[in-house]
Parts: sequence; structure tokens; C-alpha cells
Amino acid sequence: MASIEHLGRIDKRFAAIVVGSQTSISGAKTIADHGGEIARLFAAAPGTLYLLRPDLHIAGRWKAAVPSEILRTAGICLGSEMP
Repeated sequence: MASIEHLGRIDKRFAAIVVGSQTSISGAKTIADHGGEIARLFAAAPGTLYLLRPDLHIAGRWKAAVPSEILRTAGICLGSEMP
């Protein structure tokens, strides 16, 4: 996903993590969720994207990834954009 690469260029500390039973994205770490417990805890359907701060505060949540919104939200979190 191009947004993952772009976020990595914005801030070197960015890490992409995919949670699922069969999903993988180039450049992302993967956590297996075979029983679906993680998805249930976060009310996540396939394709849901969360942007978490390092303290695990949920900074953004999308049921369908919209790259421009994700990048804007990340910029706000990093202080490079105004809300």
C-alpha cells in the first residue's frame, strides 16, 4: 500500500502491522489472529485501518482506507498539519 511507504518517509518511527489470518502487505509486520479475537476487541472488519500513537492511543480509524485522510491524520499527530 502506497500510504504505508509514504508514512514511513514522513516519520522513520512508523511501523505497519497487519492483524489477520491470511492478510499480508509488503513492508508490514504481521500478527496472526486466527480466532478473530483481536478483530472482535477492536470491532474491526476486513479492510479496517487503525492509526495508533506510540502510547497505543487510537489516533484514527477507517473502515475503508482513504490515503489522503490517513496521511492528513498522521500529519496532525506529528504536528506538521493543523486540524
